[in-house]
Amino acid sequence: MGGPTQKDEPLELPPHLEAGEYRRLIADATDERIGAAVAANRGELLHELFLRRMPEHFDPAKAEGIDATLEWRVLGGADLPADRFQVCIRGGHCTVQEGGTEKPDVILEITPAALLKMLVGLIEPIRLFTLGKVKVEGDLMLAARAPGFFRFPT
Repeated sequence: MGGPTQKDEPLELPPHLEAGEYRRLIADATDERIGAAVAANRGELLHELFLRRMPEHFDPAKAEGIDATLEWRVLGGADLPADRFQVCIRGGHCTVQEGGTEKPDVILEITPAALLKMLVGLIEPIRLFTLGKVKVEGDLMLAARAPGFFRFPT
């Protein structure tokens, strides 16, 4: 019998990495390993992914005429509540707020693993919908269009 393999070792996902580095780290990891890694550094990593990167990846030309609030709920597992981030798109601008008080036009529930895979370009957002990895409540047309408002790495 051999010792632990790289696939058995804990996965480390520090914040502030470039998308390509996250992609390399999680490419062959199971959702469970990714979820455990996100849980270990949840607050800082989710803040980095939402508060900094979502506005950076926003493409105002693709969201012309949109006035909407999308609420992302990143599921926390059995013992943790979901983290809520409101992405407000108005007047060609995108702002993100943790929690938030706006009435969302659409709510998207997603696991940390699915979110990270989408944000680093390992899976297309539409594929997450078809696999049931994202639960949608509210404006389904807005939910279908929303990924197009952002330039995700490829």
